[in-house]
Amino acid sequence: MSHTGCIADGLEFLKSHSPDVLILDLNPKGGNGIGVVRTIRSTYPGLPIIVLTSGENEDTATDVQGFGAQDYLVKGKFDAAMLNRSVRYAIDCKNRDMALSKHQTLLHTFIDALDHPLMLIDSDSGDITMANAKARKLFSGILFSGDAACDPTGPAPLPGVLAELIEQVKTRQTVISRYVNMTLEKGRQIRLAFYGCPLPSSSDSSGRVVLYGHDITWLSKLQPDWPVLVTAMEQFPEAVLIMDEDRTIRYVNPAFETQFGYSNAEINGKSPNLLIPVKQLPDLDALIRQSIEHGEAWAESLVCRKKDLSLLEVNVRVSPVFDDLGRLINIVAVTQDVTGKKRLKSIEEASSMTENLGSIFSGIRHEIGNPMNSIKMALTVLNKNLGHYPEATIQEFIERSLNEVERVESLLKEFKNFSLFESPSVEKNRIDVILQGFLGGMKKKESARHIAVSGPPVRDRKEVWAYTDPQALEQVLATLTDNAIDALESTAQPRIQFRLTESAGLVHLDISDNGCGMTEDQQKALFTPFNTSKMNGTGLGLVMVKKMLARMDTTIRIKSSPEAGTCVTLAIPTEKNRH
Repeated sequence: MSHTGCIADGLEFLKSHSPDVLILDLNPKGGNGIGVVRTIRSTYPGLPIIVLTSGENEDTATDVQGFGAQDYLVKGKFDAAMLNRSVRYAIDCKNRDMALSKHQTLLHTFIDALDHPLMLIDSDSGDITMANAKARKLFSGILFSGDAACDPTGPAPLPGVLAELIEQVKTRQTVISRYVNMTLEKGRQIRLAFYGCPLPSSSDSSGRVVLYGHDITWLSKLQPDWPVLVTAMEQFPEAVLIMDEDRTIRYVNPAFETQFGYSNAEINGKSPNLLIPVKQLPDLDALIRQSIEHGEAWAESLVCRKKDLSLLEVNVRVSPVFDDLGRLINIVAVTQDVTGKKRLKSIEEASSMTENLGSIFSGIRHEIGNPMNSIKMALTVLNKNLGHYPEATIQEFIERSLNEVERVESLLKEFKNFSLFESPSVEKNRIDVILQGFLGGMKKKESARHIAVSGPPVRDRKEVWAYTDPQALEQVLATLTDNAIDALESTAQPRIQFRLTESAGLVHLDISDNGCGMTEDQQKALFTPFNTSKMNGTGLGLVMVKKMLARMDTTIRIKSSPEAGTCVTLAIPTEKNRH
């Protein structure tokens, strides 16, 4: 502890020392206590102060705390414990004040650095209680006095539209926006987008409102292009429907009138549910909700209803439109009539199905008929010569018949596999994990032991996610690698390589070999049922592969050249099909 007898000595002491706390007599020699508190607070803002007072001016000591003192003690009414408590309290209180002041300074610096005007409004009185540098400069002479650096107390009330905005924010307690035209000093005209955000207080009042402005005067420069944009919308070939945030129709283009029969005047202000049969309403609501929740365009096929109550099937693409605060302002729907296309597609699919069924039945008759004829012939010959043939010849006929039976069983097994994955369970899975698991099992296969099998390096492997059915994908990989192993039968240094890449929302899984390869004619017939170049093949393997992949929205591409090997690429989607 250090002690000085008068104010002058004390101030001199502080110039060369940094005490933890200052205990100051409220009536010191050589000066007024309150004045000294103010002086020390401004000169040494980090120094905690405790004032000592007599009993008769205790109220004055309480007031002194408002001028910068942290605590006070009444002379003759405190002991060592109370003094200890007061000293610790004063130090802690000053530390908290300094930390708060530091944060407030940082906050004000940040707010002043904003390039857009920001003001804090008392929602009860409408007074501006705080404004950043941009607001004071922009509205100087309008909402504030000519000195842009002055305390933000405006000489004029808020414009009517802003006062109305503040009142609505206060009542609804939500973010509300308004476009406002304002005339600044020297008659300069600007257009601002104002956003009011509620800032509730802990008191009984409704709190304050943050008023944020964004200069959109530049939009007026787009006006010469508006006729061009309107003409483009009017001539757009697809039907366009624009709704506000409440899902009320505000505009439709001429193509919409042609497609649905409603003019812009007839349907303006109506709900889009007018266009949807009752059973389809949940689908439309879900489509709009998904587009808003994901913040991007979302598409779906829906059955709609025209003005004359006839039905049509359309592809609907819904796109949400947000302002720069992320608030929904419009919903745009573009519809395309696909009724005619659907009918033509169904006719084409029916024709294609008829041709495929004919090809399949012809193949089944051939594949099952041949072994059955062989069995029948062998048993007929054996039956006629049962008493004449030696035991070895009889055994040969039986084995020949059993081999043909096994051929039929193999074919029936292929049919079973063909229908095994009619409805695959497609979920988001790690393709790299599925591939590594498959490679581990493949390297243990007897038929692949003489083949060099390589996959993506485990050390550099990253997580690769896509939508697939793991079991169905492994079945596809098994069929493709079996074909690759067969193609490597006469290759001197056989190898199969697996590779994973990602691009454009797809995971590309490549399976390449250096086998015998295929001609162009062989590649054209790859997915034809019962077409095979293998001695004991059925020609259903790749047909089954393509079917399973189609069920999982996955495509297959095969590139091959004679004596140069084959590369099979699977394109697996990283997002679920929205259609």
